Amino acid sequence: MNAPINLYFDVTPVGRILNRFTKDLSLAETQIQWSIGGMLICSYQAASIVLVALIVVKWVILLLPVLIYLLVRLYKRSISSMRETTRVESNTKGPLLSYMGETFNGASTIRAFQRQLDFLNTKDDLLNNNIVASRMVMGTQSWFSMRIGWISLTMLAFSTLFCVFYRSQDNQVFVALLFSYILLLNDFVLWTANSFAFVEQKMVNVDRCIKMLDIPQEHVRGTKALRDFFDEREDWPERGRIVFDKVNLRYRPNTEVILRDLTFEVKPREKIGVVGRTGAGKSTICLSLSRIVEIASGTI
Repeated sequence: MNAPINLYFDVTPVGRILNRFTKDLSLAETQIQWSIGGMLICSYQAASIVLVALIVVKWVILLLPVLIYLLVRLYKRSISSMRETTRVESNTKGPLLSYMGETFNGASTIRAFQRQLDFLNTKDDLLNNNIVASRMVMGTQSWFSMRIGWISLTMLAFSTLFCVFYRSQDNQVFVALLFSYILLLNDFVLWTANSFAFVEQKMVNVDRCIKMLDIPQEHVRGTKALRDFFDEREDWPERGRIVFDKVNLRYRPNTEVILRDLTFEVKPREKIGVVGRTGAGKSTICLSLSRIVEIASGTI
């Protein structure tokens, strides 16, 4: 990721990072393409059934504007709630994963101070929040599926009545073909709408993965790759010489400067000691050498 430790890893919960690289990335890589493929297959099959109905019974075309209007109206009304409930469910999983990891790492300390019950209660609260969010996602999906089923059943009923009324026409083979196809229309319309809603609902996870591209990156000077650099200079560093030239460093862009115009030189084979009060910046100098915290200006 090449993200700075102080600007990303220190301020981002571990659970959020794990959630991005587990569930969100898994959905983007495995489920989205299958859902898009299923949506296209079901939409083609539903369109073929409607086409057969138009060929056999011309009056079916009167139902299409009403059907399309109801589907679009229902989709616009429900997709926003489905998308936001999915976002809430993803956001409630991050704190749970972070809390579980912190609890496992500090299990010995928790037992030493006999605070097991407090941590269990907090875990239960976070788990309940995630379960409630999951039930909200399932509830919105069920609400949408039920109303899609009602619309498709209404069209199925009208189409069946048309088949019954036109059973005495000359070409009864087309009527029988339409009747056999029309029985499958409910499933195809239901699966098409659900797949389309599922794709847009899960695009929240894709959006969360894309936002990883906005993470601040470390400042890398030069265009030469590190591998090429070490291949050319296998004995680097040739001399243990460190030069700080007007180095300014701060931990966050909105915090005060810790090291201000720091300039000194450590010669090869020279042993030095850094002395100062608490908070003077002794450890910060070591952090700047290892680039755990990037300098704001100057050179090292």
